[in-house]
Amino acid sequence: MGLKQAIESLGNQIDDLSKLEVVTYTGKVDVAISGTGAIDWDKLKTAAKTNGDVKLVAATQLNFDGDSYSFQTNEELPRINELLALHQQAINSSLQARKAITDFFATSIKKLVE
Repeated sequence: MGLKQAIESLGNQIDDLSKLEVVTYTGKVDVAISGTGAIDWDKLKTAAKTNGDVKLVAATQLNFDGDSYSFQTNEELPRINELLALHQQAINSSLQARKAITDFFATSIKKLVE
């Protein structure tokens, strides 16, 4: 990959890299299962707003500039501690993936400039 391609690729990914968002739901997802058995995420989000069977447990947004926003339900939900731990694991995994991507681009650009 040349420097130009690396920069173009990084530019294409900047929007994805500028914000990390993790949302955790709980409930019955039968409202959001497609014909192939996969979760239809748009239907799941809609169901979380309109259907009592799907509940928003937690949401976190981390911005590249260091700003962050968090939400945690105040509802007494079954397995709330496990769900919050799962939410934190998803955040940690996403941050590790983000770091790997930025490290890859930084290394690629350094090699091209040398």
